[in-house]
Amino acid sequence: MAVRVHRVIVRGRFVGLDEDARQRLTAGLDEHGGLPKGFTPEGTLSYDAALDFFTLRYEIRTEDDGDAAVEGEARAVADLRRSGLGHGPLTIKPTDMASIWDGR
Repeated sequence: MAVRVHRVIVRGRFVGLDEDARQRLTAGLDEHGGLPKGFTPEGTLSYDAALDFFTLRYEIRTEDDGDAAVEGEARAVADLRRSGLGHGPLTIKPTDMASIWDGR
C-alpha cells in the first residue's frame, strides 16, 4: 500500500489551566492567536485570546485514514501534555490529500 499524505485537524478546549500555563499562552498570542496556521509534521497550535478553544494541525504520512486519525490524536495528547496544557475531549478530522488532488 502507498504512503499517503493526511492533514489532521485536532480541536479541543483547554481545561484546568494554571496561572503559569495562562501566562505562557497569553505571551504566545502573537504567534498562535487568530486564524489557524498551516499543517506541519510537528503540529501547529492556534487558540483564541480567551484561552478557551484550540486547534492543532498536523501533516501525517501513513497508509490508512484511520491510522492518521489515531496518530493525530496521539501527537496532540503528547504535545499538550508536554506543554502542561490540560484539555477536554478532542475532535479529530483527517483528510487524505489524494482525495482532494484527485477530486474524489
